Amino acid sequence: TAVSGAPNTRPLLLLWGFMGTGKSTVGRALAEATGAAFVDLDQRIEARAGKSIAAIFTDEGEARFRELERAEVTTALTGVGRRVVALGGGALLDPELRIRALAGAWVVVLVASGAAILARTDASGRPLLAGDREANIARLLQERASAYAEAHAELATDGVEVAALVERLAALWSAPR
Repeated sequence: TAVSGAPNTRPLLLLWGFMGTGKSTVGRALAEATGAAFVDLDQRIEARAGKSIAAIFTDEGEARFRELERAEVTTALTGVGRRVVALGGGALLDPELRIRALAGAWVVVLVASGAAILARTDASGRPLLAGDREANIARLLQERASAYAEAHAELATDGVEVAALVERLAALWSAPR
């Protein structure tokens, strides 16, 4: 459960990592525990687009989804106040956007084993996992590993209760309330 990385005082905490690692669950609980605002980036994208992420992928393609996602990350980076934002797994793959996020927020990547991700995303219908889910998870994890490694801190979520994850993150996130 150890988080690598030093405590941070930035008011914006971005939870990043692969799908199924617990970003939304942990983010919502962390915001509640610390009195911060919470934003689920995928929900914000769906609300703005008026359709599900799966429908965006089907109707308009991944490039359009990434465009919408980039706009929402940019909005999050310009916000004010203490807040937790659960990002999509590919939200900071664009190097320029990742550099801006790392400069303007505390970026914590949540990690889980391929087996845990497979189990957690079982009934989710995620477009990027269509087909051979296990192979797609392994391939995407490998493709994204170097980008994820640039986060300020990392927290493993396999077999760890949400409350313990929240406690650890809250202790390290010392942004003024």
